[in-house]
Amino acid sequence: MDRLFLEASDIETLIEADDCGGMTPYFQQALGVRLLVREEDLDRAKELLASAETSAD
Repeated sequence: MDRLFLEASDIETLIEADDCGGMTPYFQQALGVRLLVREEDLDRAKELLASAETSAD
C-alpha cells in the first residue's frame, strides 16, 4: 500500500525482497520486504508516509 501511495504522489519505488528466485515466497513473511526510493525523493517520501500514518490515526 505504501508503494501505491508513493507512486500516486509521483515518487518512483522499487520493492526489494529475497524469496530465492520465487522458490520460497514465505521468506517475505519472515524477513519482510524493503521499499526503495531514490535518494533525492527520500525526505519527501518520509514526509508523505508520516502524514498518511498520522491521518489514519
